[in-house]
Order: sequence, then C-alpha cells, then structure tokens
Amino acid sequence: MAKYNLLRDDFTNATFAVAFDVYTPRPHFIILPKSGESVDPEFSRITNEQTQQLIETGKSVLACFKIVRGVLSIHRGSWRTTRDKFHVHVCVDVESYLRIYESRKKAIPNWPSRDYVTKQWRWKKDPRSYAENVRGYPYRSYLEDEVAGIRTIRRRPSRKTDIKDNQLDEEVPLEGCITKIVYHSCHPKIGFVGTKPETIQEFQNVLSAMEKFAKERDLINMESKDENHGCHICLYLGSVTTDDWNFSGEDGEDVRGHIVTTGFRFYQLCPVDLREDWFHAYKQSDFKCLT
Repeated sequence: MAKYNLLRDDFTNATFAVAFDVYTPRPHFIILPKSGESVDPEFSRITNEQTQQLIETGKSVLACFKIVRGVLSIHRGSWRTTRDKFHVHVCVDVESYLRIYESRKKAIPNWPSRDYVTKQWRWKKDPRSYAENVRGYPYRSYLEDEVAGIRTIRRRPSRKTDIKDNQLDEEVPLEGCITKIVYHSCHPKIGFVGTKPETIQEFQNVLSAMEKFAKERDLINMESKDENHGCHICLYLGSVTTDDWNFSGEDGEDVRGHIVTTGFRFYQLCPVDLREDWFHAYKQSDFKCLT
C-alpha cells in the first residue's frame, strides 16, 4: 500500500499512487495501489478499469514531471519480485529520475533513514547515498551465464520444440494495432510494431497483445521458479525511438512495446535464420536489463 503519492492532485486517480523505489535504488518510479487490498497482486487478474487507470498513471508520471519518454514495466511469471503485493515500474532516464528525486525527496516519510537500506544498496549503505546507488544500477549482468547456457543448446540437434516455438508467430494472430513482431539484433527483446496509440484503450490493446504473446510462450508461469518462464512486459509511453531496433517499417509504424526474456529463452524463440547473427552480437553487447 502506498504511503505517499508523488503526483500532483490534478494527475491522481482513486486507485494508484506513485512512489520512489527506495528499497532497490534504480531509475524508476513504482506504481502502487492506494489501498493494499483493492488490486489483485497478479496482473492478469486486475480489472479492465484498473488496467486503464494503471496506464493512465504511467502517462501521468511523464506529464506531471515533464519527462519525454518512459517504459511501463510489468514483471511477469518467475520474474515477479513480490507475490502478495501489486506493483509496476515506470522506467525513465537516470537524470530525469534524480531531478525529480532531488525536488520531491521530502515526500518520503522519515527520509533519509537506515530503515530503507537493504542489500540492494550495492554502491554504499549510507542512506544519504541514494543518488549514487541509483547511478550505479544495474550492478549485475547475467550475460556470461546466459551465453554459456546458449552454447549448450547450440550443440544439440534441432528439436521439435524449437520448431513449435517459431511457428507460434503464424498461429497466433496479432491483435490491436500491432502489425508485426521484430527481434532485437543483440538484446533478448521481442518488439511489437504498430501505429501510434492515441487513446488509453489503444495503449491497453498493445499491452494485451504482449501479454497474450508471453502467455502462449510460457513466459508468465506464476508457479515456475525457472528464470526462462518469466519476462518483463514493457509498454512504451511518451515519445518512442527505434534507433536501437534497426528495422524499417511503414509510415507511422514504430516499436510500441517489447518483452524482455532470458538470453537462453530468446535464442529458442528467435527465428532460426536470425539466431547465429543475434548470438554473435549478444556475446559482445554487454547487455544489462534496465527494466
């Protein structure tokens, strides 16, 4: 349950509030229910109205704090960090986040205090070093472990499961304003291309399309502890840049959101003709998940 709300009154709604992530310092805001029991902890079970209010709250963060772009990031399946509390991240660039932190940190109850310092404070355990901890994020990369895992499956003969994974793109029709799916050239990200969402309903359509895609590929398995059965579902808010995606689309088309998976699972899902080029680039990418 939210203890404070960073948004101005003219940007608030009855369901959600916005806070800093003080326990795990990173450049993202957290959207929390104002009342702990009002929102189901599992994203797939929240109501249609709550989903729309969630997207509205994410967009309000950008509008209220004059931030150009951000990502609404929902941790799904085995990547969920809490099981009994609903929360979603709004990821922004570090300078924008710290600008808001410096101007609004007095809103945090009893701040600074060692009560907020956890093992996630990797740079320094001094409660006054929050900004330095945020600048240091992320502190860990799983790249080497994932490259080693991918090497093991590259040595195996092709399996029917690999074929099935890639056929799913044709079997599951794209929904909403999504026109195509693209695979990042060096990161474990699957992008969803479409026209620009103009209404909350259209943003919700993009989110629903990504959720369905992830479910069909066992990426939102709440019962599994296998990292390959989890993902981040990321909806782009504000302006969008696809320089990082290296694709050409029709006029008005852009990447409207993406799913982040483990490198191992991405390699399995990636079209066969793209796998080796992607793997070679991934090994050299120094990829760290920022959502």
